[in-house]
Amino acid sequence: MANTGIHLLQQRMAYHLSRVVIALPELAEHSAPVLAEVELQEEWAQALGVEAEGDFHRLLDADDRELRNGLTEARTRPQAMRSVRQEIRRLLDS
Repeated sequence: MANTGIHLLQQRMAYHLSRVVIALPELAEHSAPVLAEVELQEEWAQALGVEAEGDFHRLLDADDRELRNGLTEARTRPQAMRSVRQEIRRLLDS
């Protein structure tokens, strides 16, 4: 499902359960770190295999969770995503 579809579903569920309308940009802002991590995990698994997913989480948690924390902020997210993608390429080349 596309990110927009996820946000629409979240909006609909929140409204159904609480009758509160949450703006789509607000939902997008709060779900962006999780969706970025899911996107990277999918890329990792496709490139390196599902059995390597433990390595993915170890990479994100290394150096006091530097990459995982980098995914949480909009300004640091692109660099964190580049770092993970570079690691994927490095592992494929080795």
